[in-house]
Amino acid sequence: LCKMVILAWKQHMDSLKAELPVGHLTMENADHNDKMMEALEEMLLKCDISFNRKDQHIHCLPHVLNICCGHVVDRLTNQGLIKTAGTWIPKLPEDLDDQQTYREALESDPIVLGHNIYKLSQMQGRVLRDFELALEIPHQAIWALSHEHLPTLCKYLVTFERFYDTWKQLHDDDEKTHLCPYVQRGLEWVEKYYHHMGDTKAYIISMHK
Repeated sequence: LCKMVILAWKQHMDSLKAELPVGHLTMENADHNDKMMEALEEMLLKCDISFNRKDQHIHCLPHVLNICCGHVVDRLTNQGLIKTAGTWIPKLPEDLDDQQTYREALESDPIVLGHNIYKLSQMQGRVLRDFELALEIPHQAIWALSHEHLPTLCKYLVTFERFYDTWKQLHDDDEKTHLCPYVQRGLEWVEKYYHHMGDTKAYIISMHK
């Protein structure tokens, strides 16, 4: 009887493996989710259920865009970058009435000043417009995704490629070299996502849709 129960249970588990294959999981990109995928892979493999934590993990693209923006914003008042601002000044058009330099405007942190009633200088306004230009690119990508009633991976890829190419063009623009260190920080995180895409067959399949 015991052997019959074990056999019946094995047959039941075999049928479950056929009926319930594990597909792809979409999650935000926090490190604890990577750990969770490792634990899930270990648990499923012990049950002889095929699972690859890298191949079957689809990262959340809106969260990727948010992470990239966050790292750009974190660099806006980075003292190491502000100290190099003096090298950018000759490249900026001299069409401003006041004498404040780009470096001085950066050091004043015009984003924080904008939270209060405060009249920005012309150069502080210039700084804000520059960073608006840099952050508008990922904002447009998120806006495009939000209009999808049922977003698909192939649509994500098109939006992601357009976002990456546009940000790269801004990074390489000879007239916007003062933005290069900030955009570069965001691109570093974009490229991390690219490396993950190479481990996931679903992205390759989606490219042909």
